[in-house]
Amino acid sequence: MKIEKNSVVSFNFELKSKSGEVQQSTDGNPVLYLYGSAGMLPGVVAALLGKEKGEKLELSLKAVDAFGEVKPDSIQRVSAKKCFYKGKAIKKKLTAGTAIDLKTDHGLREVTIVKMGLKSIDVDLNHPLAGQDVDMTLDILDVRESTTDEQSHGHAHGAGGHNH
Repeated sequence: MKIEKNSVVSFNFELKSKSGEVQQSTDGNPVLYLYGSAGMLPGVVAALLGKEKGEKLELSLKAVDAFGEVKPDSIQRVSAKKCFYKGKAIKKKLTAGTAIDLKTDHGLREVTIVKMGLKSIDVDLNHPLAGQDVDMTLDILDVRESTTDEQSHGHAHGAGGHNH
């Protein structure tokens, strides 16, 4: 089966900076993606279309097709209670430039600390890799038809269904 709108694709990936440093990887925990839904890098969406199980892709993505260009007006003050570092609530002062997770209405979002106070943190909402070209390898593990539940929810469900 070829990847097309509303098919579910699972894949492993490794994403590297142009200097060759690994920035992100699935580490053997594949991504499950409902093709055409939100939340995937534009360059990956374009590259996956029409591909099949077993294919391996090597991509060189421009910033606009990866994490986007840097938006200079993306600094925001947030409650420290909504911020997490390495999966845990922040209990000590972290330095500017540290990547943390911000709890939003749509799940966790990776942001970068600009300035840290006791009860609030100024964060840069740009992804830490915004403005950078990246290289990515993808290994397509499976492609299947989506269920009507997945289509109505706007995301793929794993083997155990969904818990929402």
